[in-house]
Amino acid sequence: MNKIRYFRGKEGLTLVELSEKAKVAVGYLSALERDEDGVINPTKNTMERIAEAFNKTVPEVFYPKK
Repeated sequence: MNKIRYFRGKEGLTLVELSEKAKVAVGYLSALERDEDGVINPTKNTMERIAEAFNKTVPEVFYPKK
C-alpha cells in the first residue's frame, strides 16, 4: 500500500494538481491511490516523479513502514 492519498491530502493537492506536478496521468494516479492490494507496479521513473512532487523519497511514499 502506498501513501499517495495521505501525502496528497496533507499537501492539500487535488489529483489534477498532483498530476501536473508529477507529470503523471490523473487516471493513473487515481488507480495507484485505490490500489490497496499493490497490484499496480509503477515504473521507477513514475515513483520518483510522484515522490519528488511531495519532496519525499520513493520509500517514504511507496514502501511505508507497517
